[in-house]
Amino acid sequence: MARVVKAGDDIRKGITASWFNEQNKRRTQAKSNGLVHIPENPVKVDCVANTGLTFSRFQAANIVGPAIPYEDFDGDAVQYSTSRVKVNSTLVVDKWGILQGPCTQDNPSKLVVSGVTWALFNYTSGHTHVDVVSGALTSGTSGKAIILSPPESPGLPGLILIRGGVEVDHFLFTLLEDMDGADAAAEIRSMDDTTQIKASADVKNTLGDFGHLVTGNRGICVKVDDVYYAVHPEEVLSNGVVFTLTANLAGTVSATATATVTVSGDPNTPVSSTITVYNTGTKTAYTGAVGWAVKINGVWWLAEINQYALLSVATLSINTHVISAPDGKIANQQTVTISALVAISSYPESFIPGTLPTLANPRNLIGLSGDKATVAYNRTNDTWEILELRPANSRLAKIKLTANWPYGIDATATSFTVISNESEVGGEIPTISTVKDINSLAMNAKTDDTGIVRFNYVTAAWELVSITHTATIFRGTITTGFTGGDTSTTFDVTPEFPYNGLIPSGDQTVKNTFGMLQGNAAQKVIVIWNPMIPQWEILEILNEFNGDIEFLVTAVTTVSDTDSPYDGMRKFTVDIIAPPCNRKDLHLTEATVYEHDPQCLASDETDAALVGRKGTAGEGVFQDQSSGASPGDLTPCHWYLKGICCP
Repeated sequence: MARVVKAGDDIRKGITASWFNEQNKRRTQAKSNGLVHIPENPVKVDCVANTGLTFSRFQAANIVGPAIPYEDFDGDAVQYSTSRVKVNSTLVVDKWGILQGPCTQDNPSKLVVSGVTWALFNYTSGHTHVDVVSGALTSGTSGKAIILSPPESPGLPGLILIRGGVEVDHFLFTLLEDMDGADAAAEIRSMDDTTQIKASADVKNTLGDFGHLVTGNRGICVKVDDVYYAVHPEEVLSNGVVFTLTANLAGTVSATATATVTVSGDPNTPVSSTITVYNTGTKTAYTGAVGWAVKINGVWWLAEINQYALLSVATLSINTHVISAPDGKIANQQTVTISALVAISSYPESFIPGTLPTLANPRNLIGLSGDKATVAYNRTNDTWEILELRPANSRLAKIKLTANWPYGIDATATSFTVISNESEVGGEIPTISTVKDINSLAMNAKTDDTGIVRFNYVTAAWELVSITHTATIFRGTITTGFTGGDTSTTFDVTPEFPYNGLIPSGDQTVKNTFGMLQGNAAQKVIVIWNPMIPQWEILEILNEFNGDIEFLVTAVTTVSDTDSPYDGMRKFTVDIIAPPCNRKDLHLTEATVYEHDPQCLASDETDAALVGRKGTAGEGVFQDQSSGASPGDLTPCHWYLKGICCP
């Protein structure tokens, strides 16, 4: 029974060789059971930058201590979370993490210290790991983090798995010098002896048990936190072999399977010979898996064997769901087959079966053929499960029109270019031939307008989400006046304020569709776009800009024309001496003013007596006075007499 210690006890005597071996055994068991380096979720801590430092998203940062000392917390006013740390840019092995957003002294962020994250690092093609090298986050053949997906190009982030806790991996070593001290230089190779990991690295003489080994001797070592410890000397390997299974090995003690020897340390068992391997535990292994065994009393007992990859990347060869379901919904899942499966977990959990498995999709993620999937092997259920989908092509994109968009519900556009990927989950810029406007968003969109389109999994079509467009209604100023009552009349308007889009460029030709009575230059109007014709049409004249005028009479007559809407009215020809403030262009211009009820204001004075007099007039309409007019027929908009000065 382990001794219980308390504060003040001397624990050094308790750290014995048996204790160390037991701890190492537990680490090895935990690793074989899939309990090491596979965090369920990323581990994040709050952080702030040291004074004067600025970090970008996905940049590596080094933890230097807490944001504020513990003794500064008084329990009443806490400025920061007790877990918030301070970071700087001087990277140190085992003290770094990846920032999830921009970070300064005053702009906190999250720092991933364990788990899956995007990260910026120096990458060399073919490398599998990432760690701090010479003060920079750099790729290599080993390290604290595994590269799940390398950067697509320099300057872009790659996807990595930061392994928390203690890192333990097995390797072969060949001594380059005698191990007559605490350590010795050795070549480090993979367990299948096919790959050189390091040309030279120090291997620790664990517990002093390996001091008898000399240059050229081989053995097995474990890597713990980037340090190599010898665990099996050459004499253990001297009767061992490396093999490849030629049959499945059941996960029960003493279960057997045939294997072909690929590397032999037994002179009586040459390479290429067939052996029977006995299972020493409950590890299930499959045809093609590489392992090693030792001979005890003439029986080859399993020492280690490659297991199914705990993490891998699959390429889908089919959609995860039926697309274009008859009921207009995503149908039930279909069996997900794949065209490729690549391990991203290391030996001894990196085996990929010769016959590719189908994938389970317990999270009901939606993917298309060609997409990549991060896959985890479930030992309990013996299934390969989709953890995350990475689209081959983005499901959201930005387009630019190369022609005007056709109007109408479900109008299809073909004249555009795809200019960018707008998805947060990545994917290449898609190739799109047609886009549907199911919500009639683009009824006034024109060449060079830009929009966002999204792939619809139900219809298997690209649909418009939003788009820039010329406003369909705006306020402007009339540049050329028009006479009212004619629905075919057109006039020009200068746009000034758009109500629902981009302001139209230049003066626009507007049609008097509703037969407005009259429009004068400088008057404000509201104009609307009719996409069915198409044309701009006047919606409203803003009469608040009208007003009275003061005038000087230059001539007076009485209209005598039965065809005139002004028949019988007194007609004043005047010079405008005081126009409204917003119609200054009328100053000193000639106008015609009518008195609706002759002699009402001008009394019984003669026409000649009214010349040279001042008066006021406003704009309005009156009952049409022509002989053919019916009640309710109105004159055009005109100036009518409101007052006349006395002689």
